[in-house]
Amino acid sequence: QKLNDANAVTPEEYEQMIEERLVQPYAFQTKTKGDTVSVGTRTITINITGRIETYYSSAHDRQLISGSSYVSNISSSLSSYTWRTTFLDERIIDGGRTFYVVAQGDVEYSGMYWYNLRVSTEFYCNANGRIS
Repeated sequence: QKLNDANAVTPEEYEQMIEERLVQPYAFQTKTKGDTVSVGTRTITINITGRIETYYSSAHDRQLISGSSYVSNISSSLSSYTWRTTFLDERIIDGGRTFYVVAQGDVEYSGMYWYNLRVSTEFYCNANGRIS
């Protein structure tokens, strides 16, 4: 006998739903944002790419950022400048609406190095789950 809930499914149906969920391309949104660092007389952009997953919170009646979200890449926007991350911190803040990323790293350009540079960004989730 089925539960009274109209959304109730069998374990087999649920397993199929999970498989479909895992292959949906929109489950994670990929967003890249940049922050700048000074290297010598130049200012260059370091791009931070986040893979952000959202979920609906009935308690907040809105989409929030999932703990499954992660940083997939941090790199220089200029191929001649190489960014190397030495430390990375990321956390969900602002009641689940913001994925905050901060990284420390070094930049190498033509045999010259700049150490202990810091970049950070925030990915925001609106009520409908769009990441900006």
